[in-house]
Amino acid sequence: MPANWLEYSLVDLCSEITVGHVGSMTNEYRDSGIPFFRSKNIREYRIDWDDVKYISESFHERLKKSMLRPGDVAVVRTGKPGTACVIPDYIDEANCSDLVIMRVNPQRLSAYFLSYYLNSVANHQINSQLVGAVQQHFNVGAAKKLSITIPDRNEQERIVKVVKDLDDKIQLNHKINQTLEQMAQAIFKSWFVDFEPVKAKIAALEAGGSEEDALLAAMQAISGKGEAELTRLQAEQPEQYAELRATAELFPWAMQDSELGEIPEGWEVQSVGDICRSTDYVANGSFKALKENVRLYDEKNEVIYVRTTDFNKGFASDLKYTDMASYEFLSKSKLFGRETIISNVGDVGTVFRAPTWLRQNMTLGSNAVALISGDYDGYLFWLFRSDHGQNLIQSIVTGSAQLKFNKTNLRALRVIMPSKSVLDLFERKERIFHEKYNAIKRENLSLEHLRDYLLPKLLSGEASVIAVDHHPADEAETADV
Repeated sequence: MPANWLEYSLVDLCSEITVGHVGSMTNEYRDSGIPFFRSKNIREYRIDWDDVKYISESFHERLKKSMLRPGDVAVVRTGKPGTACVIPDYIDEANCSDLVIMRVNPQRLSAYFLSYYLNSVANHQINSQLVGAVQQHFNVGAAKKLSITIPDRNEQERIVKVVKDLDDKIQLNHKINQTLEQMAQAIFKSWFVDFEPVKAKIAALEAGGSEEDALLAAMQAISGKGEAELTRLQAEQPEQYAELRATAELFPWAMQDSELGEIPEGWEVQSVGDICRSTDYVANGSFKALKENVRLYDEKNEVIYVRTTDFNKGFASDLKYTDMASYEFLSKSKLFGRETIISNVGDVGTVFRAPTWLRQNMTLGSNAVALISGDYDGYLFWLFRSDHGQNLIQSIVTGSAQLKFNKTNLRALRVIMPSKSVLDLFERKERIFHEKYNAIKRENLSLEHLRDYLLPKLLSGEASVIAVDHHPADEAETADV
């Protein structure tokens, strides 16, 4: 530790250390209003907006003690104690429950420096302060006992800039991937749930239009462009216009009755088992055989044992591995990427996709089912991610103490099977989105490894900002080893 870095008690560097609201929230959540963050919304370095709750302005005013301001450091108490992020400037108002709130003295300590410290080098210190027998947690008293060794304020900012630049790039990439997913999801919904191209043709014909009018209506539905925009597209980008027209021609001109209601003419209803192969961990043998032939490791090995929890963490930490002998025994549940994975115990119905960006052998872990269809992996994934697909899964869920579903019932589900020409086109478009998504995931994984490699070195003074600025490629190469 450099001589000019000084150790302080954290309580001396904060104007306030308090705790979020502790109490029942059963009747307080609203569809919109003031964001109300819980432990699940606080990730290392960022807010996770999935399943964020909202409260009314009046209830927010009653919970003054747990109000959050930009620049506050929010710290998880239970679950993964010590996980921290800074409340960003774009959040004007927020509240929280069951979080430790640290409000730093900005003249002495950078909020971002503190959050980086809590997420990395303070782990041992935090773990030693946890209390509770049944469920360990990190409380305000423990937070006030923490110590932190820091450089002067200017050096803190230089360190923060190095790490935050990496974080900002990671978050930008994350937003780009969210946009790619939204685009693929929108196409799926338009084509296979709302049948917009087909219904646009029908509406044009019913209004007395010609087949050409109906085709143009379908082109508008597919592209989101108006008539004038299509005319301009034809003049300026004739190849793109021709491709759009060819896409519109693939969709039927009428609807037909089916066991699932009206569907486009010529499309079919089939069982999931007719479209793909389903498998899981226990497909490889009895529990006795699995116990005898499969070895799992916490340290890195030849094969990743894929669990649904790994997707939530982006495969960035706490992975389980197995060896090649076990991998060969688990031949029925090998994963190669793009397979649809559905949790069938616990968080039932959550849908994931086997990653292709890890570039390592993978096998499916327990409590999940994989759907494998080399030709229509994209369709299956977005089908079960859709509201309709989720309703289908919920229709086969059983159990009261522990919800679950089995492969047999999943295979029996009846789903719409579009024409091959439309499906093939969707798969080509979706694969382009997915390849871009995977390239960004690979970049983010590299950036995260670099950040996690640099953090403890920068926060301990072992590496200087000057050295990192001059040799970023060397640091990145070392981090990926």
